[in-house]
Amino acid sequence: MISKGTLIEVESSIGKSVVMHSRIYAIGESLSNCELGDIVDIKTISGHVMRGVAYRTKSYYNSPQKNVKEILFIREKEKQI
Repeated sequence: MISKGTLIEVESSIGKSVVMHSRIYAIGESLSNCELGDIVDIKTISGHVMRGVAYRTKSYYNSPQKNVKEILFIREKEKQI
């Protein structure tokens, strides 16, 4: 189970025809608990809310070597000031 607030990557499709079909991958914080393959809303670093299929977790970003969670926190604090 993927917990709310976890960084995940979602896949979303645009275009309804076979000729004009594109896939978009976006990374953001999950806004609800979900499983891989579920449709879920995420909040991107720019603040946009996007819906897509949970593609994979971004456990790499949660590792001690990377400070992405801290950067997201700082960005949120800057918006409040």
